[in-house]
Amino acid sequence: MIAGFLNFGCFKGIFEVFEQKSKVKTLKEQNMETLKKGVDEMYCSSCGAVIKKNVEICPNCGVKTKDGNGVAMASFILGIVSLVTGGWLLIPQTLGIIFGIMGLKSSKKGIAITGIVLSSLAFMFLIIMFPIVMGGYFNT
Repeated sequence: MIAGFLNFGCFKGIFEVFEQKSKVKTLKEQNMETLKKGVDEMYCSSCGAVIKKNVEICPNCGVKTKDGNGVAMASFILGIVSLVTGGWLLIPQTLGIIFGIMGLKSSKKGIAITGIVLSSLAFMFLIIMFPIVMGGYFNT
């Protein structure tokens, strides 16, 4: 009689829900074990999967994981702009040096170093030329 009562539809559904919840909990615990990362691993910023640090594209979701190369390229471009303007604009060479230092952490270190050098050359050009130009301006 009790067995027949427990197999009644609503009670059977409640027991199934409890069983499902316990299964979900154990699955969550299993996923937490697989989500622990090692020293040379990181979490994907898109899907949260554990991936190797040197991977450029997440094998789980396909999203690009490294985007620090843009900062190095910005440093290079700002270095060129600061040389073309003769160093008279202080913003490009300042940003070029800052972005170059930030870009040293990316895989394009050579471009970041070139941006730092070009921006520094523009600073030196400004330091050398400013007294010459201003001296000529005040002497006339």
